Parts: sequence; C-alpha cells; structure tokens
Amino acid sequence: PQVSPLSFTPQRLDSDLYEQIREHFTLLCCTEIDTCRSTHSNFSKICENSTKVSRERNIQIFLQEFPVFTRTAVFHFQVAPKDKVCILKQHSSSAEGESCLDKEARKWSAKAAKDYKIISHGDRALQMLDRRFKLLSGDTGVSVEQKMVEVKESVRKAQVGLLLAQRYCYC
Repeated sequence: PQVSPLSFTPQRLDSDLYEQIREHFTLLCCTEIDTCRSTHSNFSKICENSTKVSRERNIQIFLQEFPVFTRTAVFHFQVAPKDKVCILKQHSSSAEGESCLDKEARKWSAKAAKDYKIISHGDRALQMLDRRFKLLSGDTGVSVEQKMVEVKESVRKAQVGLLLAQRYCYC
C-alpha cells in the first residue's frame, strides 16, 4: 500500500500540537487534583479539631492554666514527739459542717472562674468589634469605638479581679 503525500499534510500542519495540549491538560488536571487533596486534608483537620470542642475540654484547659483549681494532696496530721496536740479537729461554723475557709475558697475560686469567663468573652467581643469598626465609618464607627472602650474597661477590671482571686486562693 502506497501512502499518499496528502495524508501527511495534516500531520505536518498539526506538528506536535495535540501532544502539547494533552500535556497542558494533564498538568492542569494533576494540579487541580493536588489542590483538591490539599483542601480536603485541611478541612478534614478542621473537622477533626472541631469535634474536640466541648464544654468539658474548655474546663479542662481552664484548670490546666490555673493550678489553683486542681485538687491538692490530702495532708494527714502526724504527731511529732514533743507536740502537745495529738489530734486535729475540724471546726465547722455552719450547719452543713463546712468551715469558713472552705466557703472563702469557694467564693474566690468562683470569682476567678467568673473573671476568666469575662476576659475570654471580652477578648472575642473586642476582636468582633474591631472588625466591625474597620468596616464602618461616621457616627456608627464612634458608637462601636465607645463599645470597644467599655469592653476594654470590663476586661481590665476582670483581669484585676482574677489576679486578686488567684492571690486569695494561693494564700
């Protein structure tokens, strides 16, 4: 079989155009697949981390940050040879048998927890107000700025209260 010169003409005109197009599309598709895999991986991590968000985890982190709220080791009274006292009695001042020190410790630990909550909520509110302030202008921006000042003041008071409560809990 004889090949006519006309059959080679489209091949000469095309040259290696189809191969180049195929390479470009292959590269484009591979890049798209890699991008999708990366996006899927990132969102899978976010999804996995979001399942870990819970009230219990938040409390656990709070307790790790402030060792004041963890249980202390129970100390058992041991009599020394020259001690005049050989037994310690717990003095209770209330009907439930709770000492005034226990009440005081509970009061200050509740205050510290409340102040910690105010600080964390205030920080989130400040971030949101800051984003809103950047978007707004004029009278609305002034009211947002006033809110930011109020939130900063309440966060500052809570920080002072938290330090005071921690000091009383450590004593």
